[in-house]
Amino acid sequence: MCAKRKVDPVRTVAGTPLRDPVSIAAAFLDHDSRLYSEQTIDNAAGAPFVRNITNRLSEDSSDLPRCEITDEEVALIVQHTPKQKLPGIDGIPYEFYQHYWSVVQAEFCNMLRTVINRNALYRSQTEAFTRAATAQINSAKTKLLDLEPEPHALRQVSPYVKTDELRTLGIKFMQHSEQLIKCNWDSMVHKVRGSLLTARLRNINIIQGAYIVNTYLLSQLWYVAHLFPMPKATEAQIRLYIGWFMWRRYQFRANREQLLLPADRGGLGLVDLKLKARALFEKTIIQQFTSENGEVTALHHAVWTYDHILPRHYLQALQGVKQTLIELPAGVSVTTSLLYKQHRRTVNVVPRVQLKWANLHWDTIWKNTADVELPTALRASAHSFVKDLTPAKNRCKRIFLDADDRCVICDHRDTALHRVTSCIYSRPLWTWGRRRIARRLDVAADDIREKTLCFLDLTAFATVKRRAVVWLLMNLIDFTVNTPTISHLREFVDRLHRAGG
Repeated sequence: MCAKRKVDPVRTVAGTPLRDPVSIAAAFLDHDSRLYSEQTIDNAAGAPFVRNITNRLSEDSSDLPRCEITDEEVALIVQHTPKQKLPGIDGIPYEFYQHYWSVVQAEFCNMLRTVINRNALYRSQTEAFTRAATAQINSAKTKLLDLEPEPHALRQVSPYVKTDELRTLGIKFMQHSEQLIKCNWDSMVHKVRGSLLTARLRNINIIQGAYIVNTYLLSQLWYVAHLFPMPKATEAQIRLYIGWFMWRRYQFRANREQLLLPADRGGLGLVDLKLKARALFEKTIIQQFTSENGEVTALHHAVWTYDHILPRHYLQALQGVKQTLIELPAGVSVTTSLLYKQHRRTVNVVPRVQLKWANLHWDTIWKNTADVELPTALRASAHSFVKDLTPAKNRCKRIFLDADDRCVICDHRDTALHRVTSCIYSRPLWTWGRRRIARRLDVAADDIREKTLCFLDLTAFATVKRRAVVWLLMNLIDFTVNTPTISHLREFVDRLHRAGG
């Protein structure tokens, strides 16, 4: 500060100087409260100051702000409003008023004057305006707009209304916390069910279905999962809908936990609904109760304080946050991805076929079935075959869906491997494909075990054309598992010709 300038300290009414910011703020607050509540303004005291002001409004101009707004003033303002702007809460842009001003002028000006004078609207005025403008005001979204019946005598009313529930930013807020959580999650269940009903009309395979569930269906839930813990009933309903959507075209199904595994471990990479919702909620809670130095100090106090207020499953979720913080490594930045991976580490699932045929190299098999460069239709057929989901008669007999396990074409024992390699229907195609693969692998056709080849286990063969061999094997499986279409056969032949016949 310049040495020639000096700022006098703030003083109280008694003349005591104030130095600290808290006392200064309290003095200003006390002065303003006494000025506008207790003391009256002395107009005579300000007269000498006003007389020295030379630039003043005329008497007519000084009365103008207190006059009622005329239709001509409103029309002038409307005609000079900017164009190409976003509409207001009624959804009507400025261009509408400018173009149809001759139609809506009288009702619009009347409504504007009522709002200014009373800070409220009559329903009769809005109804007249909507008839003239052929527009409809959504009263469900304008909760703060005071629309009241026309009274016999004008009276001042509060511009705010009370409501038991209010929807904002996609969340419906209510007075009771338990009802609040249930209502929002029930709405999400309804949305997921509607989206699944729409998506099921498409002809998609199981891998495409996993993409839709992860990127389109479950993404609707994560916003609500940030705010409220997911109830067990909601989780069960959504899982039921997802299972019905994923397996509606399949007679046999894999375990739900197997689908949550990554594709390179025999799953479909589905998001774990329960653990992802838990991770999102825990991330929000940790952010709310984390102090500036990074310590979560207020969480225990919150659980103790709201023990008798919050719903039971909400308190259980808060207790889960405390346990998660204990398990996390010290000094790490807490993210949703970190929490989700932390919870998934405790899940140890192995596909059933991997235990049944433990002598195969399953790391190579899952890597081949999960090759994203190959078409999803072929990968879906190979996945179903490898996971033993093909509706062969030997499995149908085991669960009493069929009386015998004999093939209806060749009368041999019907298995998934039989349908691809040894059935009369598929044997010529398999023999041709096996010879072609043997040339690619530079081995004799008789040296290749059919079971190893069908399960895409190419670990014993050193080949730089692995993807071409896997593509051919997947096509052989797809031709026998599913009925090939003309376009599929044409594409298969064209690609063989491009590869060298």
